[in-house]
Amino acid sequence: MAAHNAPCRHVDKRTKHHATETHGMSGLEAMNPVRTAHNAMVAPDFNCSAVLAGEISRFQLSACLANRQALVLFFIGSDITAPRVQKDLEWINTHRELFDTTHVGVVAMLTASVERVSQSSRGNNDLFFPLLSDMTCSVSRYFNVLNVETRSANRAAFILDQQRRIRYSLLLDDDRLSHSANTIMTMAGYPHIRCIYE
Repeated sequence: MAAHNAPCRHVDKRTKHHATETHGMSGLEAMNPVRTAHNAMVAPDFNCSAVLAGEISRFQLSACLANRQALVLFFIGSDITAPRVQKDLEWINTHRELFDTTHVGVVAMLTASVERVSQSSRGNNDLFFPLLSDMTCSVSRYFNVLNVETRSANRAAFILDQQRRIRYSLLLDDDRLSHSANTIMTMAGYPHIRCIYE
């Protein structure tokens, strides 16, 4: 059990210098999809605790990408019981099969302990994608989505390719908005795959 409680850690030190590339930008600039696509920053190969179908395990980014063409990393906040977070989880779960058919993986990350995520997600055992714990906020800070005052990640989605390069990013700063499956699929390289329900 001790291994599961270990916080997220960056295991690929070669990408450490990339973390400083967004520090001089405003939040809007750092989240700009066009800027991100051209810079092609490389995400750290983080290893963190995760909950999948109620079971606690470990998640390694490179291992997840090994059998996928791309990965969508959703940041959804810190409190899994919050109504907006629950809606995001429902949205991801509704569109999971669409992503699976195109070998695009999906994961959701919260800035909460794995114990908190596990306890609060017991009623969500039908969520068949990993819920990641970023208890130290290191991953959220790297992606420049961390609210340092609340220690919660702002709602966002990042599209990573198989080499962990950050191709596109989307920031939702209005809780009334939801992600667009068609936009994400286009950015992931599947513009011909359309979802009839958003």
